[in-house]
Amino acid sequence: MKSFLKRYWHWLTVTLVFVVLVVFFSKQPLVDYVRTKASVRRLKAEREVYEKQIRSDSIFLENLKDDAFLEKYAREKFYMHAENEEVYLFE
Repeated sequence: MKSFLKRYWHWLTVTLVFVVLVVFFSKQPLVDYVRTKASVRRLKAEREVYEKQIRSDSIFLENLKDDAFLEKYAREKFYMHAENEEVYLFE
């Protein structure tokens, strides 16, 4: 191993300097690349959550077009009732 280091120390030094220059002093440093990659991953996960929410809201809006569902929703959510009808709340 010592003979290898003695023999190729200048190549190892040049390689190490090159790696340091590329990693830390390039236009797009490795640290920024990792941060950007993490940000993209986080945004993709957030996008999936919003797409799921959009799908569920779309289904809900389609259901609201049905009069029976609309009446049931209004009675449950807003405690609405028909004329001459009494509503009892149990909690």
